[in-house]
Amino acid sequence: MKVKVSYTVDFDDIPKLIDDIMASCRQRFNKGASVKYNINKLDEFAATIDQMREDLSLMDSQLEDCLSMASGYNNIENQVDAPVEFGPEDEERPQEG
Repeated sequence: MKVKVSYTVDFDDIPKLIDDIMASCRQRFNKGASVKYNINKLDEFAATIDQMREDLSLMDSQLEDCLSMASGYNNIENQVDAPVEFGPEDEERPQEG
């Protein structure tokens, strides 16, 4: 069963968190890539295929999370680096009343 977990990390730790999740996905993918079919053990093969499908589903969700975190990280990075510009709507207006 998959569950979504959220927790707080320092902004500067986000790239490492993404790298760690990606490494975990690669490891599970490589494990599945080495599976060999044995004609005499169909039940075992079927169980392995089911596990691989569950792992792929989890990896899909985790890769989507990585993309979302990377996008958010880049958006914040761009906001921090962008110069602040003020327009006429930002000027103080006299208070009425």
